[in-house]
Amino acid sequence: MSFFLGDFVKSILVKKANQNNLLNFSKKTLLVIMCLCLSFVVWATDYTWTGGGNDGNWENPDNWGGSGYPSTSDNAVISQDVTITAPETGIDLQKITIVENFSLTLGSTVKMNVVELVVSSGSSLIIPSGATLYVNWLSSYGTTINDGSIEKHPTVGNNKIVAGNGSFINNGTVNQKEFEVTGNASVTNNSNLTIDSNITIGNGASLSNSETGRVISSGTITNSGNLDNNGTLTSSGSITNNDTGNILSSGSITTSSSISNNGSITNDGGTISGSIDNTSGTVTNTGGTIFGTVTGNEVVGGGVIDPNSYSTKTSSNTLNWSDPTTWEDQNGDGEGDIPDISGEKEITITLNANVNVDGVSGFFNKGNNKITLAGSKKFYYGGRRAYLSQGNGTGPALDWSKAEDWIGGEIPNITGSEAVSIILNGDIEIKDIILSFNSSGPNEIHIYFNGNRFDVKNAIKVGTDSSASLFSSSIGNAGNLHLHGNGVFYSEVVEFGQDVNYLGWKELYPENKIYLDNGLEFYVNNHVSPYHCKAVIYNPEGTKFYLNASGMNLNWYNECQITFTNEPIPYDKQTFYKITEDGKNPTLTDGKTITFYREIDTSDDSTVKNTFKYKVKIIEEDNTNTATWKLGDIVLSSTSEYS
Repeated sequence: MSFFLGDFVKSILVKKANQNNLLNFSKKTLLVIMCLCLSFVVWATDYTWTGGGNDGNWENPDNWGGSGYPSTSDNAVISQDVTITAPETGIDLQKITIVENFSLTLGSTVKMNVVELVVSSGSSLIIPSGATLYVNWLSSYGTTINDGSIEKHPTVGNNKIVAGNGSFINNGTVNQKEFEVTGNASVTNNSNLTIDSNITIGNGASLSNSETGRVISSGTITNSGNLDNNGTLTSSGSITNNDTGNILSSGSITTSSSISNNGSITNDGGTISGSIDNTSGTVTNTGGTIFGTVTGNEVVGGGVIDPNSYSTKTSSNTLNWSDPTTWEDQNGDGEGDIPDISGEKEITITLNANVNVDGVSGFFNKGNNKITLAGSKKFYYGGRRAYLSQGNGTGPALDWSKAEDWIGGEIPNITGSEAVSIILNGDIEIKDIILSFNSSGPNEIHIYFNGNRFDVKNAIKVGTDSSASLFSSSIGNAGNLHLHGNGVFYSEVVEFGQDVNYLGWKELYPENKIYLDNGLEFYVNNHVSPYHCKAVIYNPEGTKFYLNASGMNLNWYNECQITFTNEPIPYDKQTFYKITEDGKNPTLTDGKTITFYREIDTSDDSTVKNTFKYKVKIIEEDNTNTATWKLGDIVLSSTSEYS
């Protein structure tokens, strides 16, 4: 009998009654309560194997001294060398203890469930191929050899293996929650060892993973002893090598987090994937490759630090990408290594300082580089905060609204007061949102193309200001959008200013401008609309600016003006612009400006006037020679369209 619940319940009830002075229990009442409680007690029986049945049948009472056999709540003591051959399933008990100098071997077809199993010092547990042990807690202080499978217990949830002062050899499959190697234990893994949580190797203990071994931890790995890896070791969490720890690897070590080294790590021809904090330890890389940055003490040896992983020096200043002193020594030659961003590969860049990427042509490519950004610092271009898209090669367009399509996982902020640069390394698509530039400006937004396409399926707005008061004496923010390089910008609609149906404002927004670089093609599939503002589009010679049939929309209820400088819209595509008296389009030469604007009579604010004057001015750069073509007065209703 493992415990006596009646005495415990009696003491609690009597104590409670005396404390409250409310209950008076008679001896008879207490006896009844004790009997009721005892009816729920599970009694555990200890059985010792005698082998009297002369067979390996667990359920033969003669093998246990003739008085039954251990089952679900019982404890079994193995004090002889035993091989269990039957039954194949249904062996389910509380605890097994293998006494010193004896062994328990499961038959090749046996499936056993046990909550706790203790392999005493000098004893052994043998699990052959085909056999399965389902165990909640396995303490191995002798020898455990697994050629079959050690699995988590189906109903109890601790599921931990503790390898103590003996040897634990896995040639089969181990699936457990935790694995701890303590004392002078030696663990050898030749197959699959999968741990849901943490692996801990104590001081003096060792874990050796052979060439055929595969260790997978979904938690952390902490080593204070010896970890010898010749196979594959993978951790979803961090790997910590304490000051007494030694890691020797000729295989593969991979962590999804990082490695903290306070002891000794030797990479002897293997690979280590993960950044290493080597502030208080020693890392020796002999003929191996470290895929990650190493900070702290320099790496000893002639191996390679991952050519695709880079880290800047730590600084409060903005450093220059192209300066080698910006970067940590990546290959052990004593000089800083500028990231190689050519070709198509996965690159990790850790920013420990803000970095200026002016003139870095490698960012302007249509390759398929995937750059992962670590650290808290940012890129800058042209003195402005820079957002860089990933490359997409010949694949589908990147999605503006997906963080993973931007280096560092940050979608460009185009609505604040900060001037920004947006560098396109691939085609970009904006599907279901209106792209509002400079909505809380004034600021400058620069987009850099290199043969890319920028598709806006809805509309772009430049210089919008949703916070403007209707009766404000100073209205709106100036917004400037600069498009650089060679590429295609496409939008269904382009709007300037604030779209508010109110005639009472007496002044226009400040000028909102779009600057186009020579060689850029700008397409508007629907219309351009300046709302209560001056809008300027600078398109120099060589720029192609195209409007679809609906053309220019000078909104009927607001003062507005739009100016094209140098090379204007291709007029032959738009009947709207045939506004000279003889029906011919005005011809511009270099240095000329064309301005469309409308005048509104606002002398009576209570009435919206339906008579508008559209004028076109051709103005020399120095404004000394002005010719005006006047369309004349036309009458429109609020729903009319003029094309």
